[in-house]
Amino acid sequence: MLTTKTKISCIGCLIVTLILMSLARNAFGQQGGDDRPINALATKQQMILDRLARLEEHMFRLREKLAEVEPENAEKLGEALSRTGELEVKERVQRLVAALEASQSLNQAASEQELLAADFEKILMVLLDQNPNDQARKEKMERIREAKRELKTLIEEQKEQRKKAADAIRAARAAKQVDAAIQRAQQLLNEQEELQKQAQETDASDEAQNKENAESQEKLGEQTEKLSKDVDDISKSLNPESDANETDSGKESENKKAAEMLEEASKDLKKASEKMQAASQEKQENNSKREPGSEVGKQESGKPSADKQDPKEAQKEATEELKRALHRLEEAKKELEQKRDAAKSGDAQRNLSDRAKKLSQKMQSPKGGEPKGKPQENQGEKQDGKPNESGDQKQGDQESKQSKKDESLPGEENVDRAGKHMEDAGKELDEEDVEQAVLEEDKALDELERAQRELEEALKQLRQEEQEDILMGLQARLSEMLEIQKGLNAETLKLAELDKALFRRAEKLKCDELAKKQGELGKSAQMCVRLLEEDGTTVVFPQIMEQLTADMQMVSERLGKSELGPITTGTQSDIERELSRLLESLKKLIEEQKKKKRQGGGGGGGGGGNAPLVPTSAELKMLKSSQLRINRQTTTADAARKDGSETEADINSNLSVAAERQSKLEEMSRKIQTRAEKGHP
Repeated sequence: MLTTKTKISCIGCLIVTLILMSLARNAFGQQGGDDRPINALATKQQMILDRLARLEEHMFRLREKLAEVEPENAEKLGEALSRTGELEVKERVQRLVAALEASQSLNQAASEQELLAADFEKILMVLLDQNPNDQARKEKMERIREAKRELKTLIEEQKEQRKKAADAIRAARAAKQVDAAIQRAQQLLNEQEELQKQAQETDASDEAQNKENAESQEKLGEQTEKLSKDVDDISKSLNPESDANETDSGKESENKKAAEMLEEASKDLKKASEKMQAASQEKQENNSKREPGSEVGKQESGKPSADKQDPKEAQKEATEELKRALHRLEEAKKELEQKRDAAKSGDAQRNLSDRAKKLSQKMQSPKGGEPKGKPQENQGEKQDGKPNESGDQKQGDQESKQSKKDESLPGEENVDRAGKHMEDAGKELDEEDVEQAVLEEDKALDELERAQRELEEALKQLRQEEQEDILMGLQARLSEMLEIQKGLNAETLKLAELDKALFRRAEKLKCDELAKKQGELGKSAQMCVRLLEEDGTTVVFPQIMEQLTADMQMVSERLGKSELGPITTGTQSDIERELSRLLESLKKLIEEQKKKKRQGGGGGGGGGGNAPLVPTSAELKMLKSSQLRINRQTTTADAARKDGSETEADINSNLSVAAERQSKLEEMSRKIQTRAEKGHP
C-alpha cells in the first residue's frame, strides 16, 4: 500500500485535476453559442495541462525515491504513469487547449472532456491501491460462475436421463411381472367362469355339488386376493419412495400412468376376491340351512335372505371384476413396453456428452481451449522434419502445458471424464443394455458433482482472497484517513478557541486550508464507498461511509465559512470516533480471517462464494455505533439551541440529517434481518 504523504499529494493532485475537468465540462454546457468568448475555457484547460505536467513530474520523482524502500509502491506509481502514457492523456489535453484557443467546435471538445475524465478515474483507481490482479481474479470468478451455471444445467439434465433409464429398467422388470400376472388373471377368470357355469347348472337341492362349488369358490377368492397384493406390489415398485440419484429431479416417474393402471387392476382383483368370498359364504350358509331337522331350512330353502346377495349374482359380479382387472393389466403391459423401448435410444445421452465436452474445453482456457486429443503439428521437430535435438521444443511444450493448466478451471478433467461416461452410456442404450447404461450415467453424475464441488471450493478461495484484499485496502485507507482527521480536528479546535470576530487574514486562510483538506478526505471516503458498493455484500458499512462522506463535506463547507461552532467540532469528533471504530472492526476481521486460514478453515465464500464481506455480527455492532452517533448529533443540536452557539437554520438542518439517518438505520436493520433469514452468517 502507498502510505507516504507524497502519495496522498499525488492523489490530491489528480482529484483536483478531476474537479477542474468537471468545471470545464460545466462551462462547456453553459456556452450559449459561438459568438460568446471561450478564452476562459482555454485558460481552464491550460490549468489542467499545467497541473497534469506537475503531477507526472511529481510521480516520476516519487517512484525513484520509493524504488528501494517501497518497491511495490514504486511499481504502482510506474503502472499509473504507464496508463497515463497509454491513454495519451497529456497529448489529448494539449489538443483540447489548441482547439479552444482556435475557437473550434465546443461539442467535440465537450465529448473529449468526458472521455478524459473517465480515463483520469481509471488512473486514480491505480493510485488508490487497486490490486493489479483484481481484474484477472474477477474474470476468473466470472468464468467459474458461468461454468457452475452450465454445470448445474448439465447435472439436472443428466439426472433426468438417468431417471428415465432407471424408469425403463423398472418398466422392463414390471412388464415381465405384469405378463405373469396377466396369465394368472386369465387362469382365474377361466376358473371363475367355469364355477359360475356349474352354479347355473347345479340344482339347489344338490348339497354335495353346491358344497364343492362353494369350497372351490373360496379357494379361488384366496388366489385372487393374493394376485391383487402382487399387482399392488408391482405398482409400488414403479414409484420408489427414494432414489439417491433421482430425488433432486423434482419430476414424476415416467411409469406413473402404468402404476396407476396397475393400482386400479389391484382394486378390481380385490373386489373380485370379495365377491367370490361372499358367494362361497352364502352357498355354505344355504347348505347348512338345508340340513335335516332344520326348521329354518324347511321354511327358507333356496331363498336368499333380504340383506344378503344371491350367490349366483355375486359370482357374476366377480367374473366382471376379473375381466376389468385383466383388461387393465394388459393396458399397463403395453404402457410399460412403450416406456421401456423409448429409453433404448442413446441420442439424448450423446447430446449431453457433446455438451459436457464443450464445457470441458471452455474450462481449459478463457478462449475455450483446444479439443483434447488434437495432434500438435511439428511437435518435437524442426521445420525441415528433423528431430529437435536442442530440447527447446520440449521445454516450450512443457511451458505450454503448464500455462494451460494454470488457465484451466478446477473440475475440468472431471467434466471431460463425465462426457466420456455419457458417450459410453449412449452406446449401451443403443445396444439395449439399459442397466449398464445406468451404471455409466451414475459415473457421469459422480464426475459432474465432483467438478461442481471443486468449482465451489475454488470460488470460495478466490472470494476469500478478494475479501482479504478489500479489507486490507480499506484498513490502509482508513488508517491514513484517521491520522489526517486527527490532525484536522486538533487544528480546528485551536481555531475554535479564538473569537471569530478577531479573525485576521491568516486565520481565514487557515480555515480555507482546513476546508480543502477536509474536502479531499471526503473524496477518499467516497472511494471507500465505491469499493464497498462494488463488492455489494455489505449493508451497513457502505452506508456509514456515505454518512462520513456527507459529514466531511458539510464540515468542509462550514470551515470554508469560518464556522467553528459545536456542530463543526462535534461532527469532526464523531468522524474521528467512527473512523477509529471502523478501523478497529477491520483489524479484528482481518485477524479472524488470518486465524481461520492458519487453522485451515474457510473464511468467507460459503454459499457459492457469496458470503458477505463483513459478517452480520460485525454489522450489528456498526448499527449500534450509528445509533449512538445519531443520539450525539441530536444532543449537540439541542445543546447548541439552548446556548445559542449555532443559528436556528443550522440546528434544523442538523436535526433533519439525523432524522433521515434514523430512517435509513431502520431500513438497514430490516436488510440485515432478511440476510440472516437467508442463512448468511
